[in-house]
Amino acid sequence: MKKCCETCKFCNETDLLCRDCLKHHFKHWVSEETVTEPIKKKRAPKNNLKEAKPDMSLLPLDLLTELLCPAYEVGIKKYWRDSWREGFKSTIMFAACLRHMTAFFFKGEDYDPDALKNQKIKVHHLGSAIFCLISMYDSWKNHPELDNRRKYK
Repeated sequence: MKKCCETCKFCNETDLLCRDCLKHHFKHWVSEETVTEPIKKKRAPKNNLKEAKPDMSLLPLDLLTELLCPAYEVGIKKYWRDSWREGFKSTIMFAACLRHMTAFFFKGEDYDPDALKNQKIKVHHLGSAIFCLISMYDSWKNHPELDNRRKYK
């Protein structure tokens, strides 16, 4: 048993707090009558796997940070913080995405020379392409009036 103070102990084996321990630690608000039996510790609600929340631990944050932060920094220097949230026409972001993918895949360029020259930021072409895709999705979701894709039937 592990001592938590000089006058009480926690009962590690049964996962219960003993009456004396509760009285000692909470004597300023717990009366003698309310503490009659040991109280079982409850699990934190965050341990409940039934919650329908996205598992953020699945995201490769190291890669996203490495690729996306420089791309967003270019936008801040060129325009202002979160300017992309005002939306873009679909064709503009699609064309920009294709330019970055073409430079990376067909020309063998890893980093955007324009961003390095103009904003002094080393931005990977794939980071800029991912930024374009995120911006297109945000515009599609929050600014449907900017969706100027060709509609084929």
